[in-house]
Amino acid sequence: MRFYVRWALLAAVVAPLAIALSMGGLPGVALAASDPFVGTWVLDPQRSRYELAEVPRHMVIVMSPAGEGIHYRSQTTLSDGRLVSSEYTAGYEGGLAIVVGTAGIMAPVSLRRVDDRTVDCSYMKGIRVVATSRRFISANGSTMTITTVDGTTGMNVAVFNRRQ
Repeated sequence: MRFYVRWALLAAVVAPLAIALSMGGLPGVALAASDPFVGTWVLDPQRSRYELAEVPRHMVIVMSPAGEGIHYRSQTTLSDGRLVSSEYTAGYEGGLAIVVGTAGIMAPVSLRRVDDRTVDCSYMKGIRVVATSRRFISANGSTMTITTVDGTTGMNVAVFNRRQ
């Protein structure tokens, strides 16, 4: 009798999984596998240009799949040696996500996917956009360029290499 109970429990788990896979996969799994932003990115200071601020000494961004979007985490060593971090989870549909960092709660972010390799980010203060970024992944997937424009630091172009 125990054999039949175990088999029935196994079938109850495996059957829905097999059906989902035969119908094109599981939601979020295909997105994670095909989302070129997912991975670990390391700043290339020599290729990066900041208009009104100094390029950070070091920065690592880790993006991992989270539902229909990403979980973003960054660790940065500024030019003066201070360490700062930020983290959020956001979908690509444009909803606001709270950003938490070294300074506590920061400006919320909104992400919109432009195409497979481009995401636009808007940073808000109240109902006003205070900064925008465009993230772009190179055709070979090895480089991510983030161009940020805001009212205090001008235009910053940060170039990141995918960590293998």
